[in-house]
Amino acid sequence: MQIHRLVKGLLCAICYYSGLTWVYHRMRPRRGLLILAYHRIADLEEDPLGLSIGPEDFHQHMQHLAAAYHPVSLGEAMERYEDWAHIKNEIVVTFDDGYEDNYTAAWPILKKLSIPALVFLTIAPVEKESDLWFERISSCILATDAHEIDITRYDSGVWPLSDYGQKARLIKHLTRTAKSLPESAREELVRYLEDALGTSARPEMLSWAQIRLMRSSGIEFGCHTLNHPILAHLDPERMREEISTAKELMEQRLGESVLYFAYPNGGQGDYDNRVIALLREAGFKAACTLQPGINRAENPYELKRLGIGRDYTGCPGLFTKAVFACEMAGLADHLYLRKVRSGERRADGMSSERSQLTTPLPPQQRENARIWP
Repeated sequence: MQIHRLVKGLLCAICYYSGLTWVYHRMRPRRGLLILAYHRIADLEEDPLGLSIGPEDFHQHMQHLAAAYHPVSLGEAMERYEDWAHIKNEIVVTFDDGYEDNYTAAWPILKKLSIPALVFLTIAPVEKESDLWFERISSCILATDAHEIDITRYDSGVWPLSDYGQKARLIKHLTRTAKSLPESAREELVRYLEDALGTSARPEMLSWAQIRLMRSSGIEFGCHTLNHPILAHLDPERMREEISTAKELMEQRLGESVLYFAYPNGGQGDYDNRVIALLREAGFKAACTLQPGINRAENPYELKRLGIGRDYTGCPGLFTKAVFACEMAGLADHLYLRKVRSGERRADGMSSERSQLTTPLPPQQRENARIWP
């Protein structure tokens, strides 16, 4: 992967520093609203779910957006919703889940560069000062000294844990498994792992005090459910609780209306018309997926977002701005011979606008593909 990132960085650097990226950007500006989705802004040596980029990489991303694009808040963009098909180079920055490093690492950079942003909060971990279920899975597996774990009861046999690669594959496997489970069964799985392997320190979530400080400087906040379930898997009562109760609690804590929502996981099968109807009923004005693409006012409850991870950075710390500039301009689609197909995604879930690799990923790469909670 490091070699791949180095080659990608070199290709992008040639385009960026030769001026080709700038020319391409000027000749073919982005039409429509592009929404970016970040999760964690932290330097993590171990990141099996692919949720983080480092603060320096994030700084370079924001510097490029400030120089080459027009970053706007989602609230401002929604006021001009009918014009989205005609706007050029407008970008919204969002964060999912509500990690504390959004406050400690991302917020100072956003303030310095005067870039608006929106954070979608998973409410129960913020309210209870606890952690997200997939972080509990990840942390106990990464921290264990055990050489194996018996997960036969979850149809996975005895899994080796001798090195980081084995642990990372198990984390991805169990995260996929847990996403399809009812909440009680998912909690049982997490507790089984913690009992078998032990618990460890986990990444902290934002506090309400930090959220209010960020809000006072103009950062927007939206809802990402109470407990981060896959909404389409819930019965109507639980679905309503995850949406309406979370919204009501946020509004009590912030003293203002909460108008924007993000679907956990964000794929096409993760929400349905029942969910959208409940969002309308609760008073949400728009909802974001994690399906990549440009928004041109098709449906405010299925806004596309581009998930940003380490494949939008250099290797490591080199060429990040060049890689990000090529991706944002769409030039990377041509560099990597990606096909442009409406509605399709790359096998790793991280495609640029409506793009997918011409060659399918081999089985090993598909197994190691990034999962976006």
